[in-house]
Amino acid sequence: MITPKSIRDFILCMGRLNSCPWGMVFAVGMLVVSPRSIDGAGPPDPRCGAHCLYVCLRSLEFPVASVEEVEKKLGSVSNAGYSLAQLLDAAKSLGAHAVAVETTLDDLARRKGRFACIVRLVSTESAHYVIVADVDAGFVTMVDVPHKPVKVPRTTFDKQWDRSALLISTVPIEAVPPAGIGESLFGRGPLATILAAAAVIALIAGVYWARRRFTALKAILGAALLSLAGCESNVPQAISIAEAIVAPRSINLGRIPIDSADGYRTAILLRNVGNRTIRVAAVRTSCGCTVAHVANPSISPQSSTTIEVRIEASRPGDGRATVSLECDNGQTVVSELVWTCVPAIEWRPTIVELGNVRTHAQLAGALHLRSGLNRRLRIAGARSTDPELRIAMGWDDDQHVITPEQWHRIPLAVESVESGSSPGSKMANIVVEAIDGSQRHSVNIPVQWKVSPVVRAIPERVFLRSDLSSDQCTFNDLLLRAEGGEALETAAGILVDEQKNEWVQCERVDRAAFRVHICLARIEKGVGRRLLKLHALVRAPDTERAAAQSIQLEVPIYVAAAK
Repeated sequence: MITPKSIRDFILCMGRLNSCPWGMVFAVGMLVVSPRSIDGAGPPDPRCGAHCLYVCLRSLEFPVASVEEVEKKLGSVSNAGYSLAQLLDAAKSLGAHAVAVETTLDDLARRKGRFACIVRLVSTESAHYVIVADVDAGFVTMVDVPHKPVKVPRTTFDKQWDRSALLISTVPIEAVPPAGIGESLFGRGPLATILAAAAVIALIAGVYWARRRFTALKAILGAALLSLAGCESNVPQAISIAEAIVAPRSINLGRIPIDSADGYRTAILLRNVGNRTIRVAAVRTSCGCTVAHVANPSISPQSSTTIEVRIEASRPGDGRATVSLECDNGQTVVSELVWTCVPAIEWRPTIVELGNVRTHAQLAGALHLRSGLNRRLRIAGARSTDPELRIAMGWDDDQHVITPEQWHRIPLAVESVESGSSPGSKMANIVVEAIDGSQRHSVNIPVQWKVSPVVRAIPERVFLRSDLSSDQCTFNDLLLRAEGGEALETAAGILVDEQKNEWVQCERVDRAAFRVHICLARIEKGVGRRLLKLHALVRAPDTERAAAQSIQLEVPIYVAAAK
């Protein structure tokens, strides 16, 4: 049975077999090759960087349980695959000593001790991982599973390789190799070359058998034993990488308001960890409720910029969005935002029931408010959305501030505006505004009430018929009555466009009622309409010292001509 331990033992056996004085170099090259150039192979797996790192760490006897553990350390992967900076961070987090350098093939040969080397080649086309099986003076032999080995001219390899390399070891490793020239494994003779090639194929088969979940053989990558000879005067330097990393990759914003006037604003830190200036070419979001803008698209080496994000939440509940940053170095950085939308101001009851409200009568009540966010809010005021309703909120100075820990009782006074408000059920909103630093929040609290008239005209409409025997027609059965026990102090009426010999008289019936007598001119033909305006002073029984309320009513009168 082929297991990670058997792979490790096999590689260690190969190291002893070849007796390389400077140890082992695992070289995993990312070579850009047209997919059709090697027997029509399919597209590369973007996770191949994780597969390579896993094999290197297991071969160096690091306790890595699976590729999934490596992928978890690496985080999200873009379509272009993992970045070299991600591989470096993941190797360190898994306990290895690692360093990123700029180097050459000959400089790698000068290194001694056991270490693994992941190298990256770049091109304008899509990337593809292959195994470097042999290097000689003119060619680099690469194995593209399951096809035959392919020889690539060394000059082609050098043109496509950006000279960056990730060195991994069990002991501290330096960017500059020690003096001396390593011995070439492949220069030993044909037998050593054949054994090395066999090791590559056997190792690939083992990894493929253990990792059957891969969708294509092309995605199965191993580590090849590579011994390099030669000497150049180039001295490797610490690698110069232009990789942008968002930290953290997932941001939990917690509770955010759904009713902010200009949306909820936050920021994402974007840091350039290399020493090449990069530029954010485009910023994209996954939903229309999220808008992102980069403050400074150009990021200098080892510096940061911020991505300003505005979330326009429209309904309560959990929300999620991603912000994708496309850089000019080909890297796409993705940051995920999660949040829970809540009203900035919570209230109870859900609907404020005012009950029966008489025209022009005041009602005292209370609202209970608290902050829906995790911080204190200051109430700025309240107003009604219905012109028939006046609203007033009274409180002491310390009641202007509401907290999330407790409900705050806010006194409420409601008064209908006009005496002519039509009776019946009414509904409006109380708009309560709060200030949170520089942001302003508002909520609409539903209010429901029923208007009952203070004074009622019985009947509400008058119908008369002219008499041919008289120039006038009269009506003496209109009653003006105060409701709810109020006292009707005075009553008077006038006719709009009053004509000659027309009049209105009010006669008291009792403490709360007046009888209205109407006299109108005769109508010769058709039907005429007149308007009677009644004015009364009403005083509530419990407010004898208060000023009487002035109530006005309109009674339409219809007069038909005599037959």
